[in-house]
Amino acid sequence: PDELRNILGDRFLTNESGDKTFETGIASQQVIALYFSASWCPPCRQFTPYLAQLYSQWKKENHKVEIVFISGDKNEQEFSTYFSQHHGKWLAVPFGAPQIAAINQRFQVRGIPTLIFLDAFGNVLDANGRNSVQSQGANAIHDILQKATAAASQPKQQAFAGKGHSLKDEAAQDNDGDADAPISMYDYVQAKELVLKDKEPTANLQIVLLNGDKKTITINLDSTVGELYGHAKWLHDPGRFILLAGFPPKELKDETTTVKEAQLNGVRVTQKKI
Repeated sequence: PDELRNILGDRFLTNESGDKTFETGIASQQVIALYFSASWCPPCRQFTPYLAQLYSQWKKENHKVEIVFISGDKNEQEFSTYFSQHHGKWLAVPFGAPQIAAINQRFQVRGIPTLIFLDAFGNVLDANGRNSVQSQGANAIHDILQKATAAASQPKQQAFAGKGHSLKDEAAQDNDGDADAPISMYDYVQAKELVLKDKEPTANLQIVLLNGDKKTITINLDSTVGELYGHAKWLHDPGRFILLAGFPPKELKDETTTVKEAQLNGVRVTQKKI
């Protein structure tokens, strides 16, 4: 999914031959574990070989899980030695990559070693993964995979057919006669469940609602942002709201833009009250 790619980047080092991209290393995985560690940290040096054993077992059992090392090393030489000699055959964000600081801030990493399990949309499945694997061993992955499956198996909502169009002028006329009142998409887009058009290209995305629910949906690429807004309103109507998408999040403002044009495939869309 594009949002997770935006967080982690598109280039990863490996302990095997050649680097990997997001597409070749992460896109097919169901669970992604971020491993924050450094060679100068004694608890990290103790935990890393243990994690490598678990990772090897998970891969032998064909679990769709990948680990990404986020380094806290002091220089590139320390990073390279630590990663190549002590880590498992997982991935690493290149040392000094600009996204490392943003990743640490986003997931509020306060100390190391830290292990955080995510789903394919970047949602946190287990923020205290280190404790989970230390207490449950290799079996910890089963609970984590179940959480990921539950999130992904929400009933896939359907995108309704129809040409997107603007109703802003109508809304302005109906807004109690107050020409100065601000008009938002909430005022002119009706709540309506999406209906999928068969045999047309689709995208998958996740909607995070204000009531805390998360819905994974399938929507046609030629469906519009207005149709997506109407579906979010149908799922949960908290009063006037906007939709934010991507990382960093940006407001979806044009209801006539298509899902394809807005590049919403694999993105998390969040409902925000206004």
